[in-house]
Amino acid sequence: VLKLHFRSHCYDLVIPDIDKCLLLEIINDMVDGYESNGWELPKFPILQYSYKQKNHHLVDDGTLMKMFVDKKSKEVDIWVGCLPEPNFIWTLAQETRNSNQEKALLEAKSKKVEKIPVRRSSMVFDRDAEVVVLEGNGSQNNFPSPPHSEAPPVVFNSSPIHNPSVEIIFPNDTQIANSSQPPQSEEATNQSIVLETSKKTRKPKFNSFPHGKKMPKSTAIMKGLWVPQTTSMQVDRGEQSHDTAARPRRSLMLSSDAMVEVVEGESDSDSEGDYEPQDISGDESDDGNNIDYEEEDIEGLLTQNYVDGNWDPLQSNDWCPEDSGKMTKVFKNADVFEDAEIGDIKLKKWQLFVDKEHFKDSLRDYCIQEGFALVVVKSDNVRYTAECADMRCSWRIHAAILEDGHTWAIKTLEKNHQCDLNLVNNPMCNCDWAAKKLIEDIRANPDIKGKTMNSLLWERWGLSMATSTLYRMRTIALQLIQGGHDESYTNLPQYCQLLMNMNPNTIAFCTWAQVEHPRKALQFRSIFISFEAQFRGLIEGCRGLVGVDGCHLKGNYGGILLSAVSLDGNNEIFPVAVAVVDSENKTSWSWFFHHLKTLLTQNGRNDWTIILTKIDSIQGIDPSLDDVWPKVPRRYCARHLCKNFKKDYPGMLMHKMFWSVTNSFSAYSFKKALTQLQSYAGLGAVKWFKDIGPLETWTKWKFDPTLHSDENTNNFVESFNSTIGVDRCYPVLTLLEG
Repeated sequence: VLKLHFRSHCYDLVIPDIDKCLLLEIINDMVDGYESNGWELPKFPILQYSYKQKNHHLVDDGTLMKMFVDKKSKEVDIWVGCLPEPNFIWTLAQETRNSNQEKALLEAKSKKVEKIPVRRSSMVFDRDAEVVVLEGNGSQNNFPSPPHSEAPPVVFNSSPIHNPSVEIIFPNDTQIANSSQPPQSEEATNQSIVLETSKKTRKPKFNSFPHGKKMPKSTAIMKGLWVPQTTSMQVDRGEQSHDTAARPRRSLMLSSDAMVEVVEGESDSDSEGDYEPQDISGDESDDGNNIDYEEEDIEGLLTQNYVDGNWDPLQSNDWCPEDSGKMTKVFKNADVFEDAEIGDIKLKKWQLFVDKEHFKDSLRDYCIQEGFALVVVKSDNVRYTAECADMRCSWRIHAAILEDGHTWAIKTLEKNHQCDLNLVNNPMCNCDWAAKKLIEDIRANPDIKGKTMNSLLWERWGLSMATSTLYRMRTIALQLIQGGHDESYTNLPQYCQLLMNMNPNTIAFCTWAQVEHPRKALQFRSIFISFEAQFRGLIEGCRGLVGVDGCHLKGNYGGILLSAVSLDGNNEIFPVAVAVVDSENKTSWSWFFHHLKTLLTQNGRNDWTIILTKIDSIQGIDPSLDDVWPKVPRRYCARHLCKNFKKDYPGMLMHKMFWSVTNSFSAYSFKKALTQLQSYAGLGAVKWFKDIGPLETWTKWKFDPTLHSDENTNNFVESFNSTIGVDRCYPVLTLLEG
């Protein structure tokens, strides 16, 4: 079943046998089906289908067979497009319909040659094929037979130019090259038109507006396409007649791409009766807020109809003042626009909208549904006028605000279009519109690919966007979901204040630095957050071991996330505090340790041990802790120490001996492992361990037994950093909330 789509119509064509169908027959059946239903078709149509995110055009039977191979389903969607000029297959289909040939489209004319079936390969022609005119009689053919067939070339007796003495012969390239007769253009009654088919069929270039596009005056001025037209007879604005002022002035200019129609003004006829807000004094009219309600009026207000918690004016007319009889009639007689899915949107005259944005959003959905673009003629706070962007089309819409000051209504609406409603790359489909439509798909998969998004647009609305535009649209959608990076930093002070107000005893504050910048007087430096529930859980149910580590953020402005994590009674990770700083250095670590010390010691508990990373590539952690909290016991992560040890003593044996030394649980096993290491690596390896620091910082047999923890790595802190995952790419406020 071929589903032929054009505009909002779809005609189903059943193909019983795909091996016997011809593209010519499909086009004729499509025209008959659309005419029988009273539907319109473009002037020069072309059939196209989508496969692997690309549009493929049906120009011959070869492309038709390729479509059946690509599309293996029982239903194939085909969209009808528009060409600026007819191609060969449409011209041939139109002529065969005019000649009323029902049995066969092709037959042999020569008496010496019997009628042979036309091979499908003989129907493959280029729309830009070269036309060679040769003298001779149509009944005599001196061309040799093609090398792949013993039969002579096929002769058509139905010509596209309605001349019974003209024959169309399709020889191969060799026959045309061997022809010694020079081309002639005289005596058309005795000519034979030979079409030479090219080996590579060129794909025609499609223009969304082949007949020209309208352009607003502001856009034309910006692009340098508009020049004021001055005449010798200038007419003052005050002396202009009503007819001259009522019609918009237009100027046509020829650009490099197409004819551009510049719209300079707007007709005043559509604006008759439009409401323009004016200053009203208190003596002339009463404000609705100054009305004195009695007890009965209050009971009436409480019993009025409500829809989703809002007042529904269509169910109750008591909201209208007594002197607003005109608006009462408008709301009674007019139709309120009901939001619908694309495909079911209908616009009509005197349709009411909540406000201007509601009207513009509904109009954009309607344009995408019907497949045309708009050019805005006039848009302000009281009126909105737009026209179809195609220069041939006179479709027009005009809406204006009503007397209530916020409701909008359609006052002028043309019903019919003179253009072809088949824009695939519709300019009305911008990034903001597509982001709102695909926001749920992007929310489910933030890393969605451009091809997938283009496929969703094509399957749902028949639209296509450039790849770069799709990724820009995805960025806009992610900002709607997660918030912007700039706004998140701006909201950090309010966020800290909100946390302290809603969670008493919570520590949350951020620091800013003054910079010499004309627009930004303050620059973000750091933020520290520790919830009261985290601190209470740490005091009551966790061990005294606290691990600290940092990880890089992947947002627009980077940054470092510093975290402090402990272990509970089940040896599971328990976050204590997090901080975001601009960079990882001694200053930032000193600032973090200062607030962590204040947090841990405010309850009087002093059995804390800090496990941290000591590696050559990370500087400032150990000196910062010495400056801020020098007396606190500490441990060094053995996994990071092993990385430093492997630089001087590589090999699997040295790796095994390193862990034998650090994981020893007694003095005997530690001395034995260290002696074995000395025998293999020498005294240099023993000195390397001595330079690390006291034994209590790196070997298990010297750890404090009252801590009830033998952890010598900060893997549990790394596990906490890994749970953040993709949140590190989010804005800082979304990261902290996550």
